Amino acid sequence: AAITAEKMEEAPFFLVSEVKCSLCHNPGSGWENHGVICKRNQDGKFKGCGKGICWDCMDTQADSKVGMVRISEDEVMSLQSEGWWLHENCMADNDLHDFYGGVDELQSAKDQAAEEAREAELQRNFASADLARGLSVEARLSEVVQAGDELLTLL
Repeated sequence: AAITAEKMEEAPFFLVSEVKCSLCHNPGSGWENHGVICKRNQDGKFKGCGKGICWDCMDTQADSKVGMVRISEDEVMSLQSEGWWLHENCMADNDLHDFYGGVDELQSAKDQAAEEAREAELQRNFASADLARGLSVEARLSEVVQAGDELLTLL
């Protein structure tokens, strides 16, 4: 559940083990933090929805669920108390610029996210086409290898 406005200041930045991820609904195990909370303290004012995302979902969920703004556990640990993360939909333009380090860096991140989305769509399309043709992954791989062998004989 999201953290109420009154509790936002007291809330941790890390997703503590007993709190479930807002996407997969899994709690952490043991004492370790297992993700981050959508929260930013800017000049004593808190913003963010207060929902937490675990590291697994941060790594694997689609941009449609998390947004393009991602942070790794290593990045969080290196930033310590200066760290923050917000869902892309919870950010204003200045948050995006701050997170990525400037306008040019933000544009580069947007370009990269768009390219990754195109690649994922191509993979889905190929997989759908292969399924429609009744090909398994192994059969498709065999076709690709055979085509590569044929190309080599032409050279």
